[in-house]
Amino acid sequence: PVALTGERMDLRIRFRTTAVNEEIYFDRVRVRGTLCQPVYFSNGSGSLADPIWSQFRDGSTSVPAFDRNASLVVQSGHSIVNTGALQLMGIVVEDGAELALGDGEVVVHGESVKADGPLSSGQGSLVLTGAGAKRIEGGGLLDLYDLTVDAPGGVTALARTDIRGTLWIDDGVFTAVERVRLRSTASGTGRLAPLYNDADYAGNLV
Repeated sequence: PVALTGERMDLRIRFRTTAVNEEIYFDRVRVRGTLCQPVYFSNGSGSLADPIWSQFRDGSTSVPAFDRNASLVVQSGHSIVNTGALQLMGIVVEDGAELALGDGEVVVHGESVKADGPLSSGQGSLVLTGAGAKRIEGGGLLDLYDLTVDAPGGVTALARTDIRGTLWIDDGVFTAVERVRLRSTASGTGRLAPLYNDADYAGNLV
């Protein structure tokens, strides 16, 4: 197996022959690969940089290589804190778990963010981007500072969401099926940024 690097790499094909002076020529070579999209489960409370993550619900743990192709699942009973910028395929926060995204930019490239437990951010931004329709779902509350929608296929909010900073809709339609609240606090009031080009919103935005 070859780890995903996103960089160009050389491929060496080696043959062995017992014939004397035999020459081998290649006309067409087809290489197939499968994109690795690991899912990491928390096996305890801590941070994304702690050796508490496993590709099994209950397995040997390590510090994972989170990237845009990896998803994380915070299991029930665990509390996880993120301290920096992050690229992910997906996020799941189970009922009885909680995830604090911190002050960095967290970009999700996959189909959904699911929060059955609390999901919050400090002064950071949650960004939903990429092709295809996206969902914010779950029975928990998302307490966010900034939320950015950069998805031409649109984002549907099926979970209660509070925004204390700015809702940025850069591309696509943001549809609030569940209540999405632009929340006022002692430090400021949530707002909807100006809409341009193909950006729009619909639904229960309060």
